[in-house]
Amino acid sequence: MASLEELCVGTYRSLRDVRLERLGRMNLLVGGNNAGKTSVLEAIGLVARPVDPGQWIQTVTNRDASGPLVDGLWALFPGSTALTLEGESEESRPISIQARFEGQSRQLRAEALAFIEQRWADSDRASPDPRSDVVVRLQMEVSAGDATPMKHELDFGSTPRRLPIPHGVALFRVFVVTPMTHRSTAQLITHLSHVIDEGTKGKAVELLRMFDPHVSDVLISRPFGRDAIRVVHERRGVVDLATFGDGMRRAFAMSVALSRASGGILLVDEIESAIHARALDSVLPWLVRAAGEAKVQIVATTHSLEAVDASLGAFVSAPSDEVITYHLRRSEGGHACLRYDLDGLRSLRDEGLDIR
Repeated sequence: MASLEELCVGTYRSLRDVRLERLGRMNLLVGGNNAGKTSVLEAIGLVARPVDPGQWIQTVTNRDASGPLVDGLWALFPGSTALTLEGESEESRPISIQARFEGQSRQLRAEALAFIEQRWADSDRASPDPRSDVVVRLQMEVSAGDATPMKHELDFGSTPRRLPIPHGVALFRVFVVTPMTHRSTAQLITHLSHVIDEGTKGKAVELLRMFDPHVSDVLISRPFGRDAIRVVHERRGVVDLATFGDGMRRAFAMSVALSRASGGILLVDEIESAIHARALDSVLPWLVRAAGEAKVQIVATTHSLEAVDASLGAFVSAPSDEVITYHLRRSEGGHACLRYDLDGLRSLRDEGLDIR
């Protein structure tokens, strides 16, 4: 199991010196708006898979699926302003993230160089003029323990290009559920396809039955030349997943992502999103139980006291270090992060304090 034991974000987006120590199996990040909770999830994903181009692209598109990729990448770097490229190039300030996975430390340091590249596409062979492409080049150093840092470069352009994954750096299993994942049929189909191949679809069906006991199966269909997710319903017949509410689709998204994250880490942004407060009391205990069976560590953000209380209910007899809550807030010198184990969190809630 690729469990995260410690995270230190030196610089990333607006984060400064954020440290999460002694993470548990279930970890909740709480704090006000713009405290940096989502950025912490992104930092975990990047340090776990630093040389994977897909992880960098997903980090950008999870925030803005339709915005320019190069602008989104540039915005990841601390202190960045809008790209103008009035000169020959622009250099970013560095990203610095350290982590410890199962006793093995890892450090990621990355800088970005933005420039305009003149290039010819295969379709432009008849044209004597090149096309201008804005390129963001990520220059990374990744080190494990006391080993010499390994240098890697990834080029991302405003036009699509192939980006192979460099060798030599271990990539940990990390999957992300955002507040919008359940509204993307393409993402749900990708997850469900893998879950079917791995033989773990039954878990997703089990969770759907919490919302509707008459659900018997979930299928991928291809009507009219396009993929769709169909739900086999004992009363309604075969219906599209889209006919159900957001809460059920959200729970389905978390269940299939959790199955894919087996032996790794599941990152959930706004775990309470689209799920009614009363449903959290059953969904979160199920999620925790399924994560234990699949050996998945969960790191989630929340604004909801109901989600915090549901987590307490899911771990009634668990050791105190199984559930950890981190309260993140901005300060003049950077960020402050307070850690509460299960006993500490329960004491605060018993006293009626708002941990958010």
